[in-house]
Amino acid sequence: MIDGRLHAVPRVLNAGGVLQGARGGVDLPSADIDPAKSHLATHYATMEAANLWDRDTGWKRVP
Repeated sequence: MIDGRLHAVPRVLNAGGVLQGARGGVDLPSADIDPAKSHLATHYATMEAANLWDRDTGWKRVP
């Protein structure tokens, strides 16, 4: 809460990183990954930030 209003905060960026494998990744069924990314993408858009999976960073996810 900022000034009595709810706001998306940069911790959403951490959640996006975890979906990409950071901090050991997350144990979600593959069918749940895209809906989770879609949900987080709305928060990224609110912050006017590019999400990790739609931008070309040159990094490749290592299985």
